Amino acid sequence: MMRKLFFILFILLILTTIKSNAQYFQNLSVGNGLSQPSVMAIGQDTLGRMWFGTREGLNVYDGGKIKYYKGEVDNGKDGKLWIGNSISSIVSENLVDGNKVYFISDFFLYAYDVQTELFCKIDNRGKVTAMTAYKGNILYAQRNNIFLYDLKTHKKSIYKILPESTSVNVIEVDRDNMYVGTTDGIIISPFGALWEEQYLLPGEDIYRIYEDSKHNLWIGTRMNGLYRRVNDRIEKIPLCPNGINGIIDPQIREFVEDDDGNIWFGTFMGLQKYDIKNHTYAAVNIPQYAGGLNHPSIFSLFKDRQGNIWAGSYFGGVNYFNPTRNSVIHYDYQAKDLSSLYYSYIGEMIMDKRGNLWISTDGGGVSCIDRGWRTVEQFTATPLSRHGLPHNNVKSMCYDMDNDMLYIGTHLGGLSRYDIKKKTFYNYSTDYKSPVMPGRIIHHVKKWKNKIVVSSREGVFLLDTRSNRFTHLPDCFGEAMIFDIDKNGTFYTTSGNNIKAISLDTPHKQEIISLHALGEVSHILSVDKKLYICTLGSGMIVYDTSLKTINTYTSYNTLIPQHYYKIFFL
Repeated sequence: MMRKLFFILFILLILTTIKSNAQYFQNLSVGNGLSQPSVMAIGQDTLGRMWFGTREGLNVYDGGKIKYYKGEVDNGKDGKLWIGNSISSIVSENLVDGNKVYFISDFFLYAYDVQTELFCKIDNRGKVTAMTAYKGNILYAQRNNIFLYDLKTHKKSIYKILPESTSVNVIEVDRDNMYVGTTDGIIISPFGALWEEQYLLPGEDIYRIYEDSKHNLWIGTRMNGLYRRVNDRIEKIPLCPNGINGIIDPQIREFVEDDDGNIWFGTFMGLQKYDIKNHTYAAVNIPQYAGGLNHPSIFSLFKDRQGNIWAGSYFGGVNYFNPTRNSVIHYDYQAKDLSSLYYSYIGEMIMDKRGNLWISTDGGGVSCIDRGWRTVEQFTATPLSRHGLPHNNVKSMCYDMDNDMLYIGTHLGGLSRYDIKKKTFYNYSTDYKSPVMPGRIIHHVKKWKNKIVVSSREGVFLLDTRSNRFTHLPDCFGEAMIFDIDKNGTFYTTSGNNIKAISLDTPHKQEIISLHALGEVSHILSVDKKLYICTLGSGMIVYDTSLKTINTYTSYNTLIPQHYYKIFFL
């Protein structure tokens, strides 16, 4: 009897060990053939193949291998067709024409025929920001207009005209209404002519809207959390860092419902689940080494016909799992367990006057190593602390050698200044008291003379290092996510296929340079009166600032690849 009991316990121990080491999430990324690791949209075609939209191409996965399309593609008898690179949306189900996959790429609407394997461009005017299926056809937003694209007649018609200033992020439909999520709330437009329009959540930047099978409406905002509408009553879900009684992060990106009716939603900090039976929230925090997500920042979610859930992340490819067959175990991240952190994505590196190298990471804060590769400093954000690094997601850094200061631009923590000599932080989001300043989302920082140039969601600002005061730099193409400064103080930034040049000494002196490039501009660098412009699809463009000439280098003349992210000179 004891021997039999020991044998049963031994088998249970083996099963427990196997389960604890299970791969809860399978992963597809660049190593599997994915064109780029940021998966922003997911769909499934009539053949059962999975489609992934990345920031560099459209990918199709047949269960064995991945094929991708990007930039200029061969399109049969029509020759070459430019289909762009950055895919933001895919619609492939509930359509009259089930043989096509529709997608938004670089703000243009395209279709792919799975039978003929050919592409077509639906609209040549661009500025398409959202789409959805409606009665087997396509509704899409273009500027302040909602268009209906009839898949049988292939004709477009204006379905709804919105106020001129409306900026549309998402469209969702149910049997009775069209829900339009904008940067200023939700417009509810009934399909019946007898009903009036409604406006919900004015002032909120609505990022996603999702109706579940019980007709509850889930509303995700870009920066201000989650709302749920049940029986015409709206409730805001509380922010809860452990994810038990609410959301772990205020950035809500996407929703999906599993076969049991539970709601899964992706956030900046990870994947969450709402249990429909127990009315509880849970955060799925499984370390990567234990079979968890390859990156916590979730942008896209999709349930396939087998009930699998696919989760596309910012820089970890796509993960998939079956919530019914796979019991997902929840772990808490250990603050001192570096193996559980997603900090392997290296950003900018800067050397100080001591020869130490400062390294920024996308999720793991800032590190400093000396010439012998020994760690000098390691800074990560501490919750509720105002005296350290404000956020672990570091987007940009620059070094002020005159004052021995490191300026750190973070995503969600704003701008921070680190005094290397005194070993102290100054965080502008909490310590600086003035309405004229960048917000919590910083894109890029760069030093010029005695100023720090900061681009943010609120625009471009100049920080005087002597007075520690910001001034706003107007007319910079908005957020200026990409910019560089030449030695004469000319600020270069991009918008679409245009470069704007602004003199920092006399900001009213401006010049716009038209590139006529097909690909999105990914990086610019000013060196010796030349502006080197990297594109995704059009190779490299060199603009001579003195001669005002443009030369393009692509695979058709000099360069082998067409896609470039960064360039630097040694």
